[in-house]
Amino acid sequence: MSDNHQPPAASSCVSYNPGHRVHWIQAKKSWEPDQPCIAVSVTVHPDGIVDLRAEDLDITMWTHDYELERLGRRRGGVIAWALWLPRFHVLKVNGTLFNLATPEDRTPCIRDDDHLPEHVGETAVERALRHARERGGYTVRASELIQE
Repeated sequence: MSDNHQPPAASSCVSYNPGHRVHWIQAKKSWEPDQPCIAVSVTVHPDGIVDLRAEDLDITMWTHDYELERLGRRRGGVIAWALWLPRFHVLKVNGTLFNLATPEDRTPCIRDDDHLPEHVGETAVERALRHARERGGYTVRASELIQE
């Protein structure tokens, strides 16, 4: 499973797909009232596999976020207490949010390619649509959408 886990480059990934970066809307929605919130213990493996355990819960997830692996490694691979917000597949550890995916749904990292020649002439709308399609989400300033 380590072929899709790329710790050194994870910080340069621009994907908002499950298992990658947390989008601000995902973070906000995960903390709205009436969202399920489960206290879990977490076992973090070097290949990005994350085991979540609680009463009546034993699931295996995946993330490329190397920070979660580092947090786990500092604790001998086990994080004794975290919050699992399953509706939006968010794990909260010490105030940091992680976007988790099932191992079957993991996807490779996506590098920022906006600087490539084929994308330089894109309008903001074209870029937003491409990012939504390729990266799983995009945030754009309203002023970029106004065309004169």
